[in-house]
Amino acid sequence: MTLRRADVEAMLERGHPLQLSGQDLRAADLSGLDLAGADFAYAHLEGASFRYASLVGAVFWAATASGADFTGADLSDANLGTADLSNARLDAAVLKRANLLGSTLTGTSLAGADLHGANTTGATEKGGLPWSKSN
Repeated sequence: MTLRRADVEAMLERGHPLQLSGQDLRAADLSGLDLAGADFAYAHLEGASFRYASLVGAVFWAATASGADFTGADLSDANLGTADLSNARLDAAVLKRANLLGSTLTGTSLAGADLHGANTTGATEKGGLPWSKSN
């Protein structure tokens, strides 16, 4: 079952911690929501929108987020390790101290993103080439 914005908002209203590990949120519009600390590990987030959302400390470990839009989102202290972020938009996103260990960044747009203190060890681009903050 694919979850939508209304499903996530209902969880937030009940005050439950967002445990969305492994869930299908493909193409969900979660723009502007406060999703700090949410668990999206192993989730299917292809084409989802997190524009200007608060994702401080959120977990995206091994999530598939190809084509997702994180424009202007606050991902400070988020764990995006081994996530597939290919063709995702992270323009003007705040990634301070974020963990991008081993993530896939092929075609990812990071224009104006704040990567201060981010761990990009093992992050790769097209063909498995190492990615660096200067790319």
